[in-house]
Amino acid sequence: MKKFKISLFYIVIIAAFTISSIALVYYRETRIKNITISDLDKTYEIKTYDLTVEEALEACSIILSEYDEVIPTLETKIETGMNIQINRSYGITIHDGLEKKEIYTTHYTVREVLEEQNIELGALDVVQPFVDGKISPGENISITRVRDEFVSESYQIPYLTEINLVNNLDDTETIVIQDGELGVKSVNYRLRYENDELISRNIINEVVVKDPVNEIKNKGTEDLFVTSRGVPFRYSKVIVCQSTAYDLSYASCGKYPGEPGYGITYLGTQARPGVIAVDPSVIPLGSNVYVESMGSGADYGFAVAEDTGSAIKGNKVDLFISSHTAAMRYGRRNVRIYILEDDVESEYIKGFGY
Repeated sequence: MKKFKISLFYIVIIAAFTISSIALVYYRETRIKNITISDLDKTYEIKTYDLTVEEALEACSIILSEYDEVIPTLETKIETGMNIQINRSYGITIHDGLEKKEIYTTHYTVREVLEEQNIELGALDVVQPFVDGKISPGENISITRVRDEFVSESYQIPYLTEINLVNNLDDTETIVIQDGELGVKSVNYRLRYENDELISRNIINEVVVKDPVNEIKNKGTEDLFVTSRGVPFRYSKVIVCQSTAYDLSYASCGKYPGEPGYGITYLGTQARPGVIAVDPSVIPLGSNVYVESMGSGADYGFAVAEDTGSAIKGNKVDLFISSHTAAMRYGRRNVRIYILEDDVESEYIKGFGY
């Protein structure tokens, strides 16, 4: 009877152990999680008892850098079927205007990197690579900061001097009939800066605030003009004018070869050296004139007023020069225009022909 009691005791102990083992196995089986870890081009499918994402990565000996991104976060509790995505960080350099900084990111487009760094772009800013382009490890993002400033400046407009030649004064005597007054114009500019460096200054418009008033003088004369080559001519009037130059290029005349009126003056003659465009109310068309330089340049010489121009108003003349380069280089110069009374032989009308 005693032996039976002892055997029964062991049987109970063994049964209890067996039940505990089965329960433990069942508990472990219900606690295990099937998860997937994606790390760049590697994929791990594992079973784990770990409670959080961080513990699962540590169990797989997966090491993270400071800037790597894990989705979901490390504190997230593991659930069966979970996919853990590891986005590895890489280094790039951002040149933002005059500033430079090196960063680590997990993004692969320029726009995403800039948004991550809270970098805002202005409407004129230029980004390389372009903002929706891809970025690779070790590459640079360059941002050129562009801004415009608008300024207004005032300038004096010089007045011109008109000289009337009269016979009731000695040839050495001059009388001021009207004082000259400077004009004023306002010029509006757009200044463009790139990374705080001025790269362009463009005129938007010009506004004449006050027109200049020409000085008028009466000067005694014998009505005889001697050219720089010693050729004497009689003249009726001397006018100080602002001169420019034109040629037969499209930029000057607004026409191409073959178009109607190409190279033809207002009087129907062929444009050529020695022809000038005038305001007919100042210098009558058909007048023979002599154009004398008031500066260091050579005289244009004898010419004939055969042409007009929309911009040739008042004391302005446009001198024909056959060379486009020379015409553009001529710029603006003050000249004296002698309106001649005598006829001029065609051999003298050459325009810079001396």
